Amino acid sequence: MKKIIFGCLLLNVLNIYSQAVSISTANSSATQLVNEFLGANNNATNATKSIGNGIGYFQNINPVFPFTNGIVISTGNVNAITGTTNVSGTGSNTTDANLQAFANSSGLTGGIYDASYLSYNFTAASTELSFDYIFASEDYGLFQCAFSDVVAFLLTDLSTGITTNIAVVPGTTLPVLVTNIRNSANNGSCTSVNPQFFDVYSAVNNPSINGTSFNGRTVVMTAFANLNVGNNYKLKLVIGDYQDALYDTAVFIKASPTPTNVLGADLTIANNTAICSGQSYTLNTGLSGSNYNFQWFLNDTLILGAIEPTFTVNQAGVYKVVYQSVLDQLEYSDEIVIENPVPVETFPNVTSCGGYTLPNLAIGNYYYTEPFGVGVIIPTGSLITASMTIYVYNGCDSGSFVVTIFPAPNYSAPQNMTINEPDSDGIANFDLTSQISIISNGLSPDFQVEFYLNLSGATNANPDYQITNISTYINNSNPQTIYTSVTNLNGCGSYYSSFTLNVVNTPAVVFQSFIVYEPSTDGIAIFDLTAQIPSIIGVNANPADFIVAFFTSPEDANNNVNSIQNPSQFTNTSNPQTIYVRVTSLNGKTMSTTFVGTMQLSVQEALSTNDFKDIKIMVSPNPVVDFINISSKEKLKTISIYNVLGQIVFNKESKTNHEKIDLSTFSAGNYFLKVNANNNTKVFKIVKQ
Repeated sequence: MKKIIFGCLLLNVLNIYSQAVSISTANSSATQLVNEFLGANNNATNATKSIGNGIGYFQNINPVFPFTNGIVISTGNVNAITGTTNVSGTGSNTTDANLQAFANSSGLTGGIYDASYLSYNFTAASTELSFDYIFASEDYGLFQCAFSDVVAFLLTDLSTGITTNIAVVPGTTLPVLVTNIRNSANNGSCTSVNPQFFDVYSAVNNPSINGTSFNGRTVVMTAFANLNVGNNYKLKLVIGDYQDALYDTAVFIKASPTPTNVLGADLTIANNTAICSGQSYTLNTGLSGSNYNFQWFLNDTLILGAIEPTFTVNQAGVYKVVYQSVLDQLEYSDEIVIENPVPVETFPNVTSCGGYTLPNLAIGNYYYTEPFGVGVIIPTGSLITASMTIYVYNGCDSGSFVVTIFPAPNYSAPQNMTINEPDSDGIANFDLTSQISIISNGLSPDFQVEFYLNLSGATNANPDYQITNISTYINNSNPQTIYTSVTNLNGCGSYYSSFTLNVVNTPAVVFQSFIVYEPSTDGIAIFDLTAQIPSIIGVNANPADFIVAFFTSPEDANNNVNSIQNPSQFTNTSNPQTIYVRVTSLNGKTMSTTFVGTMQLSVQEALSTNDFKDIKIMVSPNPVVDFINISSKEKLKTISIYNVLGQIVFNKESKTNHEKIDLSTFSAGNYFLKVNANNNTKVFKIVKQ
């Protein structure tokens, strides 16, 4: 944005201090004067001024006089203010009823003469009104003790009808009069009143010294009022001679500065304010057409016919407005750059696994959740984790693309597999399918798990290295690394890992023999093989962590086929008979065959019955729940109970014919009761429920 001020005031520095204020009444209509006083963007209406030559516009370059420009309202001819004689003459040659009423209310009983005023209406757009002014009079000095020429700024709230004077001596409610602001140094006939607000006194009629020919003037004072926004007001700036129309008095009101940045900020891509191609946009200076003359340029070319305070553009370029003040002929200019936005950036639809990061955009393009800049801006670099439509907007046009997000696989690493085999050659049969549930970790069917002999085969999905017989895979080295590939079937990519197969050579394991005792036997009995499981896996082990199966041949045990279907009711086919036990441990998510061992079954005649005589021994009840009764005509000597493993679980000596044994703490199952009476032994099979 360029701001250029043109002027034709080429001054010699030495002459600056010898300049009088320049007064002009040309082109000074009430509206123009109000606009000069208020500045741009005011909403003043009904501007009026008094008749005669008591109002004008002033300019100043003399630093002794505080204001550079503004409006002046005088009780006489404003052109006499810079004369070389006493400032005295006729202005409006009339009184003013409002000022007369105000003077009377302030205790001034004399008449008001040569009154001049400027008034206008406005609607309050802010909560305050303020402006600076100077009060000057020819009465200062000789006549300052008795003549009270008066100025009033009468602010009326048109909503309430209440009028307030805002031209008061600072810090008081006193009206601004010659007699209310004076210094006795200029006339010893009367005392000073508020002398701190009196500024310059000179009885010499030389305006080149102090800027005007008035005998004296005040310091700069500020008129101030609180406003109610939206209320309508009338402000009347009025001044008058008191008691006679001879020596004049004036008020100088500082003008609002001419704005230089009238077109605002550039409408560019960088500012995110570029206008759409073909769109109309009105450039508004905010200045009054009655106070300025205008010319408009596009790329330094004059736009013919463009002479208004506003101009409507519909194409990009550099626009310049040149505006010249009607009152002081000073010329100003301002420029604005207008651009069209870059085209909407386009993207193909995106499919991504787990998330998609939005790429950077061209300047002026933005991501949104809805088309045409509606919804929420999505910053570049944002990670999109759910499928959605992304909209791109450049301030004018909108485009879109679809982001489809497939969930990233929450897979787990496979676990090493170990098979312990007695007398192994290092080669074994592995069921790799057990790894699928471990790796997939609950993945959806959109994912596929495959096994390969090497990493290259896995990463390239080379079928020459893929393992297809995953349920019966035989390792080709020991140990051997197997590679896995988890592939998203929606094209999200693959993930790779590996695990090791190990075959451990272990000594043959022989489990405790299982002996069944019978009083009279043919070598065939029913065995509860499951009763051996605690001793196989360990009495403190959790059975849920193991799979125990029983086989009649080593081949079936090694290949895990043809297991004994009802191991709790197995009938031996030979005596003794070797049974093969396959134990598989479930170690977390890792499945590994721990070992295959053997267990010897045998049926033996009931614990020694040499020299047995048929004696009567009664055992009841059988089956038994808690107590079992043993009675005989012979004296009982010893009572022993064995489990099916042949282990003694109870033993007692006796010297009576009757015993009552508590079996309530025994586990349910089959037991053998051995009773010795009169040096003879008898064995009973009892069932504990």
